[in-house]
Amino acid sequence: MNNRLIDQLPLFLRTRMALAIVVLTSILMVWHFSTHSESARPSNAGLTVTAITVENKPLNSTLELFGKVVAQEQVPVYADMMQGRITKVLVDEGDHVKAGQQLAVVDTQLAKVQRVQSLASKQRAIVAFSEAEAALDDAKKTLDQARTERVRGEKVAEDGLISKELLEQRIQTEQAAESKLNTARNRLRMALSDLLSANAQVDEADLKIKQAELVAPVSGLVIQRNAVVGQLLSQTNQSQFLLAKDGTLEVDIETSVEVAASLTHGMPVQVKIKDAERSYAGHIRKKGIMVHDENQMLHLKVAFSKAPALSPGQAATVLVTLPQRNAIRVPDSAIAVEGDQYYVYSVEQGHAKRIAVTIGQRLDGEVEILSGVSPGMRLIDKFAGFIREGEPVNVIAAVH
Repeated sequence: MNNRLIDQLPLFLRTRMALAIVVLTSILMVWHFSTHSESARPSNAGLTVTAITVENKPLNSTLELFGKVVAQEQVPVYADMMQGRITKVLVDEGDHVKAGQQLAVVDTQLAKVQRVQSLASKQRAIVAFSEAEAALDDAKKTLDQARTERVRGEKVAEDGLISKELLEQRIQTEQAAESKLNTARNRLRMALSDLLSANAQVDEADLKIKQAELVAPVSGLVIQRNAVVGQLLSQTNQSQFLLAKDGTLEVDIETSVEVAASLTHGMPVQVKIKDAERSYAGHIRKKGIMVHDENQMLHLKVAFSKAPALSPGQAATVLVTLPQRNAIRVPDSAIAVEGDQYYVYSVEQGHAKRIAVTIGQRLDGEVEILSGVSPGMRLIDKFAGFIREGEPVNVIAAVH
């Protein structure tokens, strides 16, 4: 196709043709290199590489952990009374409240009606108790008088001044008075029981009214509000509010057991919040002791040195400067990866030998080697991903 015909094609077709040519050219170059690079090298020639001698070096590292801002202690607020309807919500998320402060108003009309009824029952019980007490006093006086008459009659009956029939009447009168006294005592006990029951009903009504009050059990920050006007308390069992006690916030981190082992209680840290320039000083407050079965991770708690102007749920990065220690470090280019396993290559009698290693931290273009190599070994520091086990290599320089 000559240049004139190409110029007459639409722009989008010319663009597509150009891209197709570039892609085809790239594929041909890659194929040519892959099929001829090996043949271009003599069969007995080795890959030219540089190598390093493994040694322990001082390591100053900063551990980067990720978590989120949470309340150090969360306190849910429930409505103890399971009756009534919320008529007014007095606080919202982000408000600071004091212990005992009312958070929402609940309609307590039913409880108030029950209280009025209980007060009426109590008043009747008080009257009945007073009447029973008066009746008991009268019964005691009547019995005392009948007993006195019976004793006097017995004395004069000895002298024959009264008949036996009259004395018998006085004895029967005393017995009847004693029976009435016992009856009065029983009535008083029943009246007392009714009065105590009426008092309990009033107390129960008062308690229901008090339980309907949604108040803050502690001072703190409102971090969640579920209460809404018109909500029936009987239709939900969730907390109406969630408070951060004293407004104290911290960072919750989930990390591996290996990483947590390098951290200690009280270790200073710096906390950075996503999309914020300012950082906050803090320290490791608590290390979890329970490892979660599903991911073998545990939790760390980081406390702030000063109360930050943050909100629960914000993403946070925690930077921990670890104590200086000696460690084996190699360049990133010396590490080969196959699946989940990491490898390095040593040079032995002019050939590459693959060694499985366990890696640690990555920093400044280097990788920490935890196991697999020892000081004094020579490792190929480049082309690890392209070397094969047993391949001949030519070391042109040793970098220490």
